[in-house]
Amino acid sequence: MPINTENTLLELVTSYNKNPDRFAFFVGAGLSQPLFPSWKNLLYLFLEKAKEGDLSYLESELAGLIESGESYLDVADTLVDSIGSTRYRDIMESIFDKDFSQNEVPEAYQTLMNLAPKTIVTTNYDRIPEIAGKGKYRVHTNKTAPEAARSFSDNKNTVFKLHGDIADQSSIVLTTTDYRKVVYDNQSTRLFINSLLSTKILIFVGFSLSDPHIDDILKNIMSINKGLPLSHYVLLNEQSKFKIASFEKNYGVKV
Repeated sequence: MPINTENTLLELVTSYNKNPDRFAFFVGAGLSQPLFPSWKNLLYLFLEKAKEGDLSYLESELAGLIESGESYLDVADTLVDSIGSTRYRDIMESIFDKDFSQNEVPEAYQTLMNLAPKTIVTTNYDRIPEIAGKGKYRVHTNKTAPEAARSFSDNKNTVFKLHGDIADQSSIVLTTTDYRKVVYDNQSTRLFINSLLSTKILIFVGFSLSDPHIDDILKNIMSINKGLPLSHYVLLNEQSKFKIASFEKNYGVKV
């Protein structure tokens, strides 16, 4: 059956205008560009650094996987192993822990903040929510999930950095190992996400089909959301009706 994404968008906008507090935004790396790199460009930066060490695989093979958007997490694991944990964290800080002004916040992200949503969840490490939010948000990470849950339940303006904050290296999620330790094994994080899903409609923005973790996040949401009446939305720059239909079927979301 043909997919009419214009109707889906109209449905979303109409529902949002009626009751914006019913929605929460889930923000990916796309909204932080070009101030901060995409996943693809981040891995290319790591590949350049890894070449200076003991790279276990051919550079051309890894570059091909990065370019095609395949196995991002596995590539990240390999490159971090080659670079070393200390140097890897130094590189992360040099990329994401930088000063910038309100005027430098990307237009799409600024537009989102102008909507003043009550709740934002993000996989980004940067400080755009703090700068663009002008101090109006209580910002939490996977390390402070219980506090995030209280802020959310008290209806405070809340930003939850699921994959961590560059200011707290112990909260950073990049590799598969990080993800399992910080997200899967963190009961407080899971409880917060469960609470969010049971009360809010999520709008995913700034993601692509090749983003790492997006499969895990959406599969987790689908399993949690079984039996709940809420439909979540994903905004994608995707022209293929087949891919859109497959995405909706696999994850139970509207594109």
